[in-house]
Amino acid sequence: MKKAFPYTIFPLGDSALVLEFGDEIDLELNQHIQHIFKKIKQANLNYVTDAVPAYATLAVFYNLLEVPYDREKSSFETVAEKLRVIVENSRSVDIAKEKKIIEIPVCYSLKFGIDLTELAQKNKMDIAELITIHFSTVYYVFMIGFLPGFAYMGEVDASIATPRRSTPRQEVAAGSVGIAGKQTGIYPFSSPGGWNIIGRTPIQLFKKNAEPPMLLQQGDKIKFFSITEDEYKNYKGRHI
Repeated sequence: MKKAFPYTIFPLGDSALVLEFGDEIDLELNQHIQHIFKKIKQANLNYVTDAVPAYATLAVFYNLLEVPYDREKSSFETVAEKLRVIVENSRSVDIAKEKKIIEIPVCYSLKFGIDLTELAQKNKMDIAELITIHFSTVYYVFMIGFLPGFAYMGEVDASIATPRRSTPRQEVAAGSVGIAGKQTGIYPFSSPGGWNIIGRTPIQLFKKNAEPPMLLQQGDKIKFFSITEDEYKNYKGRHI
């Protein structure tokens, strides 16, 4: 039986609102939000300019000048009322079943996995065990954010779940694969970051001229597999 997901709607500035379904990382909830996101897109509301799904929220942006005028209601109330109808008439589906597994190569060498030793010590296991646990799981992309193409994936096995670093690095190399709490992710670009780095993929996650430009999308299923440093060089720059 599907869970019930109570929600609230509140304004986000004067031309956007947020549907909030809680604050948990939950697969079924995230799929429910994705389903509603698709239904809003399919409704073709001329005043809706964008919709952005996240872990447990869905932000909807609208053009005030296009919202149907009602002297008894604000634009926010008019849009919220329409969205409530869409939400109440949306039945969640198992979106993950519709997705193929995307396999991504990762080199887990100490050269790239600069936090492997520390993480293994913290989690009281050897490095090989930690690596095996990480690539043995099929991950689900809960949301895209932080950087274009940065996929927040979960959930990692509880035995290797590790909080973010107390002091973020000023620069993390593009392709770095990290763990933060119950999440795992890949840095698509070189940037500051506080995730625990355990390896690096040679695959390019974002190409501005590709269609779509981002390799990974919310709702995708991801499986990592281990490669050597020599194999890493052969893969370098590919976009699956």
